[in-house]
Amino acid sequence: SVAGRRFLKEKVVTSYEKLWAGQEINYPELFLLKAHAQWLHSHIASEPASQLLGPRKPIVRRLFAECCDSVSEEATADVQSHAMETLAGIFLGVGSRSFHDPVAEVPELLCGIEAADAIFGRLFAHVKRIISSERRGGGAVALRRSAVRMLLSLTAAASDLHSNILVDLLMPHGFDQPSMLSPLAPR
Repeated sequence: SVAGRRFLKEKVVTSYEKLWAGQEINYPELFLLKAHAQWLHSHIASEPASQLLGPRKPIVRRLFAECCDSVSEEATADVQSHAMETLAGIFLGVGSRSFHDPVAEVPELLCGIEAADAIFGRLFAHVKRIISSERRGGGAVALRRSAVRMLLSLTAAASDLHSNILVDLLMPHGFDQPSMLSPLAPR
C-alpha cells in the first residue's frame, strides 16, 4: 500500500521476480509486455558475483537466449522491440559491475564462451536487418530505435570501449561503419 492505496505491480516485474527466484515463466508472454530494463539493470548490477556467476547464471543465460530468439524476423515487431529492450537492461546490468576477467566471464555468463561468436553473430545479423530495413511507419521506426538503444547499451557495458568484450563481438558484423546507422535518418 502506498499512501493508503494499494498499487498494482507491473506484470513484467512480477515475471522478473519469479524468474530471479528460479521459477519457470512464460517467455512468449513476457515479451508481449513492455520491458522494464531498469529492474534488470539494477538486479544484475547488484547481485554478488558468486551468485551471478553461480546459481543465477542459468537464469541470465536463459533470459539472454530467449531474447536472442525473440529478435528473429519470425517474431512480431512488438516482441522484437521488447526483447531488445530486455537485452539493453541485461547489457547495462553487466556493464555496471566489475568482473575479475570480463573477457571470459561476460560471454560465459550470457551464453558460454564457446557459443558466443555464433549466438552474437545471429543476434547482430537480426539487429542489422532491423536497422537497415526500408519499412516505413511508426512501428518500423520504433523497432529501429529499440535496436539502436540496445546497441548503445551494449557499448556502454564498459567504461572503456577497448576493454568491452561485447563490442569486440559486435565489430566483425559490420557495425564498425558509422553508415550502419544511416537508415535512422529521416526519409
